[in-house]
Amino acid sequence: MAPSYTVEVYIQAQSGSRGIAFWKTLPDGDEHSTTLAKHTIIERLRPLLKQGICRGLNEEFVKKAIVRNQLILILYNQDDEPCAFILARFGEDDSIYLDVICALEGGAVLLTEFLRILGNLDVNYVSLSALANVLSYYPRFGFEHRKDCYATPPDITMPPELLNWIKQTRPSNDELAANSMFQTFIEYLHKMGYTASTAEGCLDPRLSISEFLERGCDGSGFEMRKCLKHVPLRTPAYQTRLHTIRNTRRSPLRKEFKTRFAATIKQKKGKKSRA
Repeated sequence: MAPSYTVEVYIQAQSGSRGIAFWKTLPDGDEHSTTLAKHTIIERLRPLLKQGICRGLNEEFVKKAIVRNQLILILYNQDDEPCAFILARFGEDDSIYLDVICALEGGAVLLTEFLRILGNLDVNYVSLSALANVLSYYPRFGFEHRKDCYATPPDITMPPELLNWIKQTRPSNDELAANSMFQTFIEYLHKMGYTASTAEGCLDPRLSISEFLERGCDGSGFEMRKCLKHVPLRTPAYQTRLHTIRNTRRSPLRKEFKTRFAATIKQKKGKKSRA
């Protein structure tokens, strides 16, 4: 970790009879542990929340999010001010779901420390729902669009042409949503079942990209996973069969996506040459 930052890590210890949850510092070779209640954690995060840097993260939302999560990480800068935090919870298959990450500064430092800690907790994988504007960010930390942790390639990756365009232009959210390359990418993320939204109007994989965006189906983000332990294909027969079925269903979509994306690139180049 960078020397100018410090991090506090809390894990949910118990829940009171009235639903009051308590957190204690994660043991790290120290016998002494600090115990905090929800209101104390909110007090520590309040200076950060007041700056309104994370979309939709007001104090009321964070109060509810704290209770439904079991891991809390708070990053402090060299002035001992909170500058980032993570809320996460344990899931099935020895996994962790990263529910909230908010950073004024040091976001990459905190995420890196979070993943390091998970390595010590014997976690199989960590998942999250990435909003459209950060789909190019999380792959830097090993997050992929995949449904399992077999030692196989992910279902779909962001094409280099789109990734380079994002790096070079740093588009606004509106510019990103209007880009035909990006629209093609999220259309196939949806077709492959990576839309995080569970709203009834967003579940149909046949939705056109315009319908998908008009209904706000991208508002909950897109599922990503970082496998901390890859599973060899020499596993129980039912798991191997499940992987084979999933792969068979997605293989035509992967080929279709590559064809569509190539056509989109060609069309964009044609427009530039005519201009």
